[in-house]
Amino acid sequence: MANRIRNSVLLGIACYIWAVLLNDVVEASHEVYPHLQSLQASMVNQIHRTAYHFQPPRNWINGFLGCR
Repeated sequence: MANRIRNSVLLGIACYIWAVLLNDVVEASHEVYPHLQSLQASMVNQIHRTAYHFQPPRNWINGFLGCR
C-alpha cells in the first residue's frame, strides 16, 4: 500500500515537472512596428462623437489616482 502511494506521488511530481518546467507551457511574443509608431493621430470628426457625459475627452486615459 505504501509503495503504491509513493509511486503515485512520484508520478504526480514527474507529471508536474514535465508539464511546467520541460514543456513550454506559456509562450508570448511582442512585435514592435516602428513604421506605425511615427504616424500622426487621425482627426476625429466631431459630428460622430456623442455629446453626453459618458464619453471621455479625446486622448483621455482612465488612470489610477496615485500616479498624479
